[in-house]
Amino acid sequence: MDRWNEDMSNLIINAERMFDGHTITNNVSVLVINGIIKKIGKPGDFKGKVVNTRFLSPGLIDMHMHIGVYAGFIYAREVELFEYFNKMLLYNGITTIRDVGSYANNLYNFKHIKGPIPNIFSSVFLDGEKPTWRMSFVITNKKQIKEIFNTYKVSGIGWIKAYKSITPSILKAIIKEAHSEGLKVAGHLLTTSPKEAINMKIDTLEHIELLINGIDGKVSDSVSEIYKKWARIDLNSKNLTTLIENLAKSNTAICPTLFVTNMNLFPSAEYSEYMKILFPFDNAYKNKKPKTRFTQIDKTDRKIAFINMLKLTKKLNDAGVKLIAGSDAANPFVAPGFSLYQELRLLVDSGLTPIAALKTATSNAAEVLGTESIGQIKPGSRADMILVSEPVDSDITNINKITHVILNGNIIKVDMKYFLSKSWV
Repeated sequence: MDRWNEDMSNLIINAERMFDGHTITNNVSVLVINGIIKKIGKPGDFKGKVVNTRFLSPGLIDMHMHIGVYAGFIYAREVELFEYFNKMLLYNGITTIRDVGSYANNLYNFKHIKGPIPNIFSSVFLDGEKPTWRMSFVITNKKQIKEIFNTYKVSGIGWIKAYKSITPSILKAIIKEAHSEGLKVAGHLLTTSPKEAINMKIDTLEHIELLINGIDGKVSDSVSEIYKKWARIDLNSKNLTTLIENLAKSNTAICPTLFVTNMNLFPSAEYSEYMKILFPFDNAYKNKKPKTRFTQIDKTDRKIAFINMLKLTKKLNDAGVKLIAGSDAANPFVAPGFSLYQELRLLVDSGLTPIAALKTATSNAAEVLGTESIGQIKPGSRADMILVSEPVDSDITNINKITHVILNGNIIKVDMKYFLSKSWV
C-alpha cells in the first residue's frame, strides 16, 4: 500500500541538488502547503515535516502514451491490471501523461480506479478513409470535424490526434477548427508530410522516424520504405536543413519516441516480465522472443537508420526545436513508466545533456501542454515532484533511483519489490 503524508498542510523537502525544470540549484528547501509549492529557500528556513533527498526534480511527464489499449483485458481483473499499470507509472516518477489515443471505456475505467493517478491530458483520435484502429473517428469531410469537436470538447478533451491517413486538406481544417476551439493537434502522419503539417501550424509531430517523410517530394505510407530512406539520408542536405530551420521558426514541437522505434527495429525482451502481467494472453511475453517486423531491411541498414535518427535529434535540439519526451507505451515490449527512462537515456545518447533530456519530460512538456502548474518547481505550481537518491544531472541513468514521488502534495514511497510480487504472476 502507498504511504501518504498524513499532514498535507505543511511539508518540507530539503534537497542537496534541485532541478527546477530549467536549472540546477544546490542546498534547497521547498515548502509545500495543501498540495501547492509555496516557497523555496534554504534548509532551516521553514518548519514542518521534513523529507531529505540528494536530488529533487519536477515529476516526469510522458507526452506520448496509450492508457486504454487493453481491449483484450479479462474483465474480472481489469481493475487490478489498471492498478498495476498505474503503479508502473507512479513508481517510475510519472505524474502527468498525455494520452494520444485510447479506447474510451478503458480510459474511463483507468480514471476511476482507487487511489492517486497521474494527471491526464486526453485526445480524440481522428483518422481518414483507411483507419488503423477501431477507436478512430473516421473523418472524410470538414463538416464532421466540427460535430466531433462539439461532442467531445465538453468532456475535457484538450488534444486532437490526427492519424496516418488524414489528408492535407482535412488536416488543415482540423488544425484551424481545433485552434479556434482552444484545442491542440498532435500528428502521426503518413498521407500528409511533416513539411505541410508544420506550415499548417500543427502543435506536435510524433515519431522522429516520420519526420523525413516527403522530404524529397514523395510521401510514402510505408514505414519500411521510410526506414530505408533513413539508412541513406544525407543529414546535411538542403531539404533537411530547410526543414530544421522551418521547425525552429515554428511553434511545432517534436516528440521523437526513440525507444519505441529502437524496439521496432531491434526488439528486446527486457520488460517482458512486466508486460506479461498486463497482457496475460500474449504468448510473446511468456516466450520472451520478440521479433522485428522489418526483417526485409538489412540489420546493418537498420543500425545506420537509427544512428541517423539520433543524430537528427541532436541537430533539432541544437537548432532550438522544442523536444518533448514520449514513450509510446504500451506498444509491444514498451513497458509503461520504465520505457520513459529509456527514452531519456536515448536522448542523452543522441548528444543531449542530462539536463536537456530532463527538460523534455518536465518544463518543455508542460509548455507544450499549455500549463505552468506542472513541470516546474516554483511557487504556485502543483507539488508534483520526484526524490532521487543520486544526482541525475551528472548521470541520466540515475533517474531510475527514485525513492519517493510527490503527487499533488502527497508522498508515495516507491516500492519496486511490488513488481516482483508473486500475487501478480
